[in-house]
Amino acid sequence: MARDLYRQAPVSAATVALIVLIFTVTAVQSRSLTDNLSGSGLGDAWILYLPLMDGSPLGPLRALGSSLLHLGVGHMLVNTVLLYLIGRETERTFGSPLTAGVLVTGALGASAAVLWLGPANPTVGASGAVYALMAVFVAVAHARRDAQVGGALALIGVNLAYTLMSPGVSLWGHVGGLGAGVLISVVLFGVRGSAARWVGLAALCAAAAAAVLVRVSMYSTGGHGTVFL
Repeated sequence: MARDLYRQAPVSAATVALIVLIFTVTAVQSRSLTDNLSGSGLGDAWILYLPLMDGSPLGPLRALGSSLLHLGVGHMLVNTVLLYLIGRETERTFGSPLTAGVLVTGALGASAAVLWLGPANPTVGASGAVYALMAVFVAVAHARRDAQVGGALALIGVNLAYTLMSPGVSLWGHVGGLGAGVLISVVLFGVRGSAARWVGLAALCAAAAAAVLVRVSMYSTGGHGTVFL
Protein backbone atom coordinates (compact mmCIF):
# COMPACT_ATOMS: atom_id res chain seq x y z
CA MET A 1 0.00 0.00 0.00
CA ALA A 2 2.80 2.41 0.89
CA ARG A 3 4.45 1.72 -2.47
CA ASP A 4 1.21 2.43 -4.31
CA LEU A 5 0.74 5.71 -2.46
CA TYR A 6 4.31 6.72 -3.29
CA ARG A 7 3.98 5.79 -6.96
CA GLN A 8 0.80 7.83 -7.31
CA ALA A 9 2.33 10.98 -5.79
CA PRO A 10 6.00 10.67 -4.78
CA VAL A 11 6.51 14.26 -3.62
CA SER A 12 3.30 14.36 -1.60
CA ALA A 13 3.98 10.95 -0.07
CA ALA A 14 7.58 11.84 0.77
CA THR A 15 6.46 15.11 2.39
CA VAL A 16 3.89 13.27 4.49
CA ALA A 17 6.51 10.71 5.54
CA LEU A 18 8.88 13.52 6.53
CA ILE A 19 6.18 15.22 8.60
CA VAL A 20 5.36 11.96 10.38
CA LEU A 21 9.06 11.33 11.05
CA ILE A 22 9.54 14.81 12.49
CA PHE A 23 6.43 14.44 14.62
CA THR A 24 7.80 11.15 15.97
CA VAL A 25 11.09 12.82 16.88
CA THR A 26 9.34 15.63 18.75
CA ALA A 27 7.05 13.14 20.51
CA VAL A 28 10.04 11.08 21.67
CA GLN A 29 11.93 14.17 22.80
CA SER A 30 8.95 15.53 24.73
CA ARG A 31 7.57 12.11 25.77
CA SER A 32 4.13 13.27 24.72
CA LEU A 33 1.81 12.78 21.75
CA THR A 34 -0.37 15.77 22.59
CA ASP A 35 2.17 18.29 23.90
CA ASN A 36 5.01 17.12 21.69
CA LEU A 37 6.60 20.53 21.14
CA SER A 38 7.20 21.20 24.84
CA GLY A 39 10.63 19.93 25.76
CA SER A 40 11.51 19.10 22.17
CA GLY A 41 14.84 20.42 20.95
CA LEU A 42 13.70 20.13 17.35
CA GLY A 43 10.52 22.01 18.14
CA ASP A 44 12.47 24.78 19.85
CA ALA A 45 14.76 25.08 16.83
CA TRP A 46 12.04 25.19 14.16
CA ILE A 47 8.97 26.94 15.60
CA LEU A 48 8.14 30.07 13.61
CA TYR A 49 8.62 32.93 16.07
CA LEU A 50 10.03 36.26 14.95
CA PRO A 51 12.13 37.14 18.04
CA LEU A 52 14.02 33.84 17.66
CA MET A 53 14.81 34.26 13.97
CA ASP A 54 17.60 36.82 13.99
CA GLY A 55 19.85 35.16 16.56
CA SER A 56 21.73 33.10 13.96
CA PRO A 57 22.19 32.93 10.17
CA LEU A 58 19.93 29.85 10.18
CA GLY A 59 17.08 31.63 11.96
CA PRO A 60 15.12 32.43 8.78
CA LEU A 61 15.02 28.70 7.96
CA ARG A 62 12.27 28.45 10.59
CA ALA A 63 10.00 29.75 7.82
CA LEU A 64 10.28 26.31 6.21
CA GLY A 65 11.05 24.10 9.21
CA SER A 66 7.95 25.25 11.06
CA SER A 67 5.75 23.91 8.24
CA LEU A 68 6.95 20.39 9.08
CA LEU A 69 6.15 20.67 12.80
CA HIS A 70 2.71 19.83 14.24
CA LEU A 71 1.13 20.15 17.65
CA GLY A 72 -0.52 16.84 18.53
CA VAL A 73 -1.54 13.79 16.52
CA GLY A 74 -4.85 15.24 15.32
CA HIS A 75 -3.21 18.36 13.92
CA MET A 76 -0.67 16.23 12.06
CA LEU A 77 -3.23 13.77 10.67
CA VAL A 78 -5.56 16.44 9.28
CA ASN A 79 -2.75 18.23 7.48
CA THR A 80 -1.04 15.12 6.13
CA VAL A 81 -4.27 13.60 4.79
CA LEU A 82 -5.23 16.82 3.02
CA LEU A 83 -1.69 17.36 1.76
CA TYR A 84 -1.53 13.91 0.20
CA LEU A 85 -5.00 13.88 -1.33
CA ILE A 86 -4.78 17.36 -2.86
CA GLY A 87 -1.08 17.09 -3.64
CA ARG A 88 -1.73 13.91 -5.61
CA GLU A 89 -4.04 15.80 -7.95
CA THR A 90 -1.42 18.53 -8.43
CA GLU A 91 1.24 15.94 -9.22
CA ARG A 92 -1.02 14.27 -11.78
CA THR A 93 -1.54 17.60 -13.52
CA PHE A 94 1.84 19.33 -13.31
CA GLY A 95 4.25 16.60 -12.27
CA SER A 96 6.20 16.02 -9.08
CA PRO A 97 8.95 18.67 -9.43
CA LEU A 98 6.49 21.55 -9.89
CA THR A 99 4.40 20.22 -7.02
CA ALA A 100 7.47 20.38 -4.78
CA GLY A 101 7.86 24.00 -5.84
CA VAL A 102 4.22 24.70 -4.99
CA LEU A 103 4.67 23.21 -1.50
CA VAL A 104 7.81 25.23 -0.76
CA THR A 105 6.38 28.46 -2.14
CA GLY A 106 3.11 27.97 -0.27
CA ALA A 107 4.93 27.32 3.00
CA LEU A 108 7.14 30.40 2.56
CA GLY A 109 4.17 32.56 1.58
CA ALA A 110 2.27 31.48 4.69
CA SER A 111 5.28 32.13 6.93
CA ALA A 112 5.82 35.55 5.38
CA ALA A 113 2.17 36.47 6.03
CA VAL A 114 2.47 35.36 9.67
CA LEU A 115 5.69 37.30 10.22
CA TRP A 116 4.31 40.52 8.72
CA LEU A 117 0.69 40.40 9.86
CA GLY A 118 0.53 38.20 12.95
CA PRO A 119 3.95 37.62 14.49
CA ALA A 120 2.82 37.76 18.10
CA ASN A 121 2.57 33.99 18.60
CA PRO A 122 4.81 31.02 17.78
CA THR A 123 3.32 29.16 14.82
CA VAL A 124 3.68 25.65 13.37
CA GLY A 125 2.00 23.48 10.76
CA ALA A 126 1.76 22.56 7.08
CA SER A 127 -1.59 24.24 6.47
CA GLY A 128 -0.01 27.13 4.57
CA ALA A 129 1.27 24.67 1.98
CA VAL A 130 -2.05 22.80 2.06
CA TYR A 131 -4.01 26.00 1.38
CA ALA A 132 -1.72 26.74 -1.55
CA LEU A 133 -2.51 23.27 -2.89
CA MET A 134 -6.23 23.92 -2.39
CA ALA A 135 -6.05 27.07 -4.52
CA VAL A 136 -4.19 25.21 -7.28
CA PHE A 137 -6.73 22.37 -7.09
CA VAL A 138 -9.58 24.84 -7.64
CA ALA A 139 -7.75 26.22 -10.67
CA VAL A 140 -7.17 22.71 -12.04
CA ALA A 141 -10.82 21.76 -11.60
CA HIS A 142 -11.94 25.01 -13.22
CA ALA A 143 -9.62 24.51 -16.18
CA ARG A 144 -11.01 21.01 -16.68
CA ARG A 145 -14.56 22.29 -16.20
CA ASP A 146 -14.76 19.58 -13.59
CA ALA A 147 -17.66 19.18 -11.18
CA GLN A 148 -15.05 18.97 -8.42
CA VAL A 149 -14.56 22.73 -8.49
CA GLY A 150 -17.62 23.20 -6.27
CA GLY A 151 -16.33 20.69 -3.77
CA ALA A 152 -12.89 22.31 -3.81
CA LEU A 153 -14.35 25.75 -3.11
CA ALA A 154 -16.52 24.29 -0.36
CA LEU A 155 -13.44 22.69 1.21
CA ILE A 156 -11.68 26.04 1.28
CA GLY A 157 -14.79 27.74 2.70
CA VAL A 158 -15.21 25.19 5.47
CA ASN A 159 -11.55 25.42 6.42
CA LEU A 160 -11.61 29.22 6.48
CA ALA A 161 -14.76 29.17 8.61
CA TYR A 162 -13.04 26.77 11.02
CA THR A 163 -10.03 29.10 11.11
CA LEU A 164 -12.19 32.10 12.01
CA MET A 165 -14.15 30.26 14.68
CA SER A 166 -11.31 28.40 16.37
CA PRO A 167 -8.95 30.05 18.84
CA GLY A 168 -5.30 29.18 18.47
CA VAL A 169 -5.45 28.71 14.69
CA SER A 170 -3.31 31.00 12.54
CA LEU A 171 -5.58 33.07 10.31
CA TRP A 172 -2.71 34.82 8.56
CA GLY A 173 -0.89 31.54 7.95
CA HIS A 174 -3.95 30.13 6.22
CA VAL A 175 -4.70 33.31 4.28
CA GLY A 176 -1.05 33.66 3.32
CA GLY A 177 -0.92 30.11 1.99
CA LEU A 178 -4.16 30.61 0.08
CA GLY A 179 -2.91 33.88 -1.41
CA ALA A 180 0.33 32.21 -2.45
CA GLY A 181 -1.71 29.43 -4.06
CA VAL A 182 -3.77 31.95 -6.05
CA LEU A 183 -0.60 33.58 -7.38
CA ILE A 184 0.90 30.18 -8.16
CA SER A 185 -2.26 29.23 -10.07
CA VAL A 186 -1.99 32.41 -12.15
CA VAL A 187 1.56 31.41 -13.08
CA LEU A 188 0.77 27.75 -13.79
CA PHE A 189 -2.22 28.53 -15.99
CA GLY A 190 -1.17 31.95 -17.28
CA VAL A 191 1.98 30.88 -19.08
CA ARG A 192 2.77 28.12 -21.52
CA GLY A 193 5.69 25.78 -21.35
CA SER A 194 7.50 24.12 -18.48
CA ALA A 195 10.41 26.57 -18.52
CA ALA A 196 8.11 29.61 -18.22
CA ARG A 197 6.23 27.98 -15.36
CA TRP A 198 9.46 27.29 -13.53
CA VAL A 199 10.62 30.89 -13.99
CA GLY A 200 7.32 32.22 -12.66
CA LEU A 201 7.24 29.83 -9.71
CA ALA A 202 10.87 30.59 -8.87
CA ALA A 203 10.07 34.32 -8.90
CA LEU A 204 7.17 33.82 -6.47
CA CYS A 205 9.30 31.63 -4.21
CA ALA A 206 12.09 34.22 -4.23
CA ALA A 207 9.60 36.99 -3.42
CA ALA A 208 8.22 35.01 -0.45
CA ALA A 209 11.73 34.26 0.81
CA ALA A 210 12.66 37.93 0.45
CA ALA A 211 9.58 38.94 2.44
CA VAL A 212 10.68 36.61 5.23
CA LEU A 213 14.26 37.94 5.23
CA VAL A 214 13.20 41.58 5.18
CA ARG A 215 10.79 41.05 8.07
CA VAL A 216 13.42 39.25 10.11
CA SER A 217 15.82 42.13 9.59
CA MET A 218 13.17 44.56 10.83
CA TYR A 219 11.80 42.44 13.62
CA SER A 220 10.33 43.73 16.86
CA THR A 221 9.28 41.77 19.93
CA GLY A 222 6.40 39.31 19.63
CA GLY A 223 3.95 37.65 22.02
CA HIS A 224 3.36 34.21 23.46
CA GLY A 225 1.38 31.04 22.99
CA THR A 226 1.74 28.50 20.18
CA VAL A 227 -0.52 28.82 17.15
CA PHE A 228 -0.99 25.89 14.79
CA LEU A 229 -1.56 25.98 11.06
